[in-house]
Amino acid sequence: MTRLQDNRVRGRRRGLTFVELLAAALILAVGLFAMLNVWLFGWRMTEASDEEAVACSLGRSHMEQIHRDGFAWTQGGVENHYYTRTGAAADPAEGYFRVAVVKTRSAGFVAHVRSTEVVIAVERVADGAVLYQTRTHLALGGA
Repeated sequence: MTRLQDNRVRGRRRGLTFVELLAAALILAVGLFAMLNVWLFGWRMTEASDEEAVACSLGRSHMEQIHRDGFAWTQGGVENHYYTRTGAAADPAEGYFRVAVVKTRSAGFVAHVRSTEVVIAVERVADGAVLYQTRTHLALGGA
């Protein structure tokens, strides 16, 4: 075997074939695709938990305000409040969340006690999905 032939044989043995390159590229693509899916899943979960946290905060804030006002200052009726995705007050056309506060006066669950039932629901405006809901009863105290 001459020196020229010897170099050609060694050169072929040291390099990669096209099939090996395709296999390596396929393995790399599958790995990157899996990493991208994990990252997107984490992003969606973080976004959903942020949305639920803001909805819960808005609902509790309205309930605290009603408890602060008390029975005497809480009139029956329905109120709608709109907020942005971050919880800032917004116009109805720009709102991401809608907080519906329904206050219903009743004779009372006990005959001599007047009460107001308050239901608060926080909805996503786009699809009407209820993200948070709570209720309470306010009773007129005293004899």
